[in-house]
Amino acid sequence: MNKYAFYIFLNLLLCSISCVGQNNNITKNNNEMIEKIDFAFLEKHAEKKEVPAFRPLKVIHYRFEKIQDDGTKIQIWGNSQIGFVESRIPPLPAYWNEFKEYYPTGIIKEKGKRVRGGAHIGVHLYYDENGVLINEKDYDKEYGTFRHEQVLIFLIEKEHLGKNHEGIEKIKFFYDEIEHQWCIKIYTSVTTIEYIIDGNSGEVLSVETVFLVE
Repeated sequence: MNKYAFYIFLNLLLCSISCVGQNNNITKNNNEMIEKIDFAFLEKHAEKKEVPAFRPLKVIHYRFEKIQDDGTKIQIWGNSQIGFVESRIPPLPAYWNEFKEYYPTGIIKEKGKRVRGGAHIGVHLYYDENGVLINEKDYDKEYGTFRHEQVLIFLIEKEHLGKNHEGIEKIKFFYDEIEHQWCIKIYTSVTTIEYIIDGNSGEVLSVETVFLVE
């Protein structure tokens, strides 16, 4: 295991023992624990703005953001029409974020971890509109033998990503489960670089640089 692979493994270990979300409620329903967004917290602490698109209905959009003492960024946003999202973004070198998605009612819909803005990683839990667990999916098992950790190593070696994952916010990558390929986009001020990588061999199938038009 090279030093980059070890560093990524260490990040995943820290990810697995961290807590997901602090600003939510756990309530009992039919003797089961149902997780919900904390509306009282949002009402008190979040920025509130009426959404014009939903007029004549009065729909308030909430947005909350805070950086904790350890550098973790907490973000919560949404409204009673589209639902809510809560995200916890640890400081670098962590390259992942923990997120929860809620139904418009505030009941939990999905939770798990993903590369910042990109591929889902690890186990994700899915719930119905009553907050009952209906599915559990381990996304790591859907990927080929060229894992998401190796994608990060590839990006570091190509100098698209810093050794401590600096620049991760400018990179998006997803796994195509049908084609078994990684689709990667690196955004700069003047170009978008796109890679397609075989999900098993790690072979670069294509690379394209698109120059932005002013």
